[in-house]
Amino acid sequence: MSTSRPGRACAAALLLPVAILGMAEWAAVVAASPGERPYAARVAGLGLGLQLAAVAPVALLAWALGRRRQPELMARCCGALAPGLAVTLGLLFILPNGLPRLVPPGSLGAATVASVALAVGAGAGLLRWRFIGHAGRPAPVLETLLVAMGLVLPYVGLRLARIPTMSPRGLALWGAALSLALLVGLAAARHRRAGPVGWWLAVPPLAAAALIAASVAWGRAPYPPLPPRAAGAPDVILVVLDTVRADFAPADATSPRPTPALRRLAAEGTRFTHAFSTTCWTVPAHASLFTGLIPSEHGATWASPSLPDTTVTLAERFSARGWRTGAFSANPWITPEFGFHQGFERFATGRSDRRPLTPWLPALFPILTRREDGFLMFEDKAGLTLVSEALRWLAADDPRPAFLFVNLMEAHLPYLPPRRFLGDPWREGWSQAELRAVNQHRLEDLLPGARRTPREMEGLRLLYEAEVSFADHLVGHLALELERSGRLQNTILLVTSDHGENLGDHPPLDHQLGLYDTLVRVPLIIHGPGRVPAGVEDDRLISLTDVPDLLLPLAGIGAREANGLPDGARREAVFLEYDRPLPILEQIRDQLGLDPTPWDRSLAGIRTRQAKWIEASDGRHQAFDLEADPGERTNLALDDPAERFASLRARLEEGLLQRRRAHPSQRTTPLSPEAEERLRSLGYVK
Repeated sequence: MSTSRPGRACAAALLLPVAILGMAEWAAVVAASPGERPYAARVAGLGLGLQLAAVAPVALLAWALGRRRQPELMARCCGALAPGLAVTLGLLFILPNGLPRLVPPGSLGAATVASVALAVGAGAGLLRWRFIGHAGRPAPVLETLLVAMGLVLPYVGLRLARIPTMSPRGLALWGAALSLALLVGLAAARHRRAGPVGWWLAVPPLAAAALIAASVAWGRAPYPPLPPRAAGAPDVILVVLDTVRADFAPADATSPRPTPALRRLAAEGTRFTHAFSTTCWTVPAHASLFTGLIPSEHGATWASPSLPDTTVTLAERFSARGWRTGAFSANPWITPEFGFHQGFERFATGRSDRRPLTPWLPALFPILTRREDGFLMFEDKAGLTLVSEALRWLAADDPRPAFLFVNLMEAHLPYLPPRRFLGDPWREGWSQAELRAVNQHRLEDLLPGARRTPREMEGLRLLYEAEVSFADHLVGHLALELERSGRLQNTILLVTSDHGENLGDHPPLDHQLGLYDTLVRVPLIIHGPGRVPAGVEDDRLISLTDVPDLLLPLAGIGAREANGLPDGARREAVFLEYDRPLPILEQIRDQLGLDPTPWDRSLAGIRTRQAKWIEASDGRHQAFDLEADPGERTNLALDDPAERFASLRARLEEGLLQRRRAHPSQRTTPLSPEAEERLRSLGYVK
């Protein structure tokens, strides 16, 4: 036996698990991120590079020591190290990702993950040490590969197939794969002939190095720089921060999770402090935003959740006047399948419900995410990818002005914000693991007697604040690249939301079954140097239906007032609607075992500065005195509302209910399997 063989074997025992497991991790990350492969590949490659760089000096030291003495002992050591390290690294990959439907990603602390991985890896190494004396010479390449396949690949397969890992079916599949890998490894070691440990052992590390180089070359870095643009008609950018309440954006300056980008845009532009959606959920709200019509007019409702092609959209109006148009949406409802592509030359969608698997390095060492924004991809809801792709689209060599629409889903349930934006929760009496474990069931609050504890509500608000802070970060990068290129001076940027979130103010937890201000009051900030008044807080009532009338005149399409704001913004009341939520009713019956009749109704509302009246199809109306009861806790309609709210009811009847009867619901179209899967993961369908 050549004296160099034990040295090579010892080096291989360290390098091979990192190379083989790292390449398996890279493949899993890319496979789990279909719409984000260029970004995920780059960051996964950088992670693999960090792993190899960390272990290379130790492997070199092991090679030097293995050349000197006791080659048989060193061979036995490397035979034990190979599967031990493979098991350790495999668990480091699995545990930060959590166990589907049992352990949320990131809910296990770094110390717990490291302790479990090292303990199990040490046990595997000791077990292999015991068997080496009876099973022949070690085969570090084959054994490491088999352990990687038996440990990691079944886990990845179960996650991609959405099979619960700890279910009887999941355990059976995982156990069978592990058992097969161990049996094949032992059999191979028993029958392996003694021979030189050749230089071919360098193939996996060299392949990993090649993969790193290819990933960096092929993959994209987030937030590409923009080239300057010649003067002319302005670019127009419409950003919807999905599910963001008005009282969270911009956050108060004293908040531990601030929103500096939104605060700056508001300081340099105009912020509407009384802006309202037309409803409490995504499809009709976006339809109103695009068309300037209330749901009764455009017809996109629960009965037919798609934008009819008979409507004229904001994108179509810009396109007709020479703007190039692009849309980048993280929301599975706002896609071409539901008619929202009308007028857009490019429509890109992200998978907010299917994030890439979390590599163990950034999971266990969050400091990495502070230095490379790309690492945020592994805790992202497609926002980073979409903002980056939107910037690449803006950077195209095209002389036409651009109309860009971006939908970001960060604040939507489930709340799983990146660790960076959680700040230091332990200073507020929370660990990150405790925050991740907070109950986020969206409908449980409807159960009789259900009541969340104050601590649960505090945890939910902390998570929600962190998600809004991350969305602000994305908007900030968009504005920063516009500013660096000089294009911000010739850009109209409007940031708003489609609806809010209850967060325990009213049941249920999320944004269904009501027209409370927590659901319909939204942020609305418009920024445009030289076109929009700076530093103004406008307290006039404004609806999402006014957005087209805000943007088009500012872009030079149509008449414009001296102060840059349209007559449509001068409202005395806003109208609100919510039709029968049939999918939600089915979930109430199937998930909670409740009779959904109390929620089986449609709502139509009118809101002024002082009061709100909500007409319910089942006769259980609601009325609120907003000056005395801004939280909408006391329903005055339970008393005699005939005199106090008679004028509101009359205005509602005249302004909305007659149009509702004139526009019957359209026929529902079936969902595609992909859309159904994405909506199910977000809780919209069974």
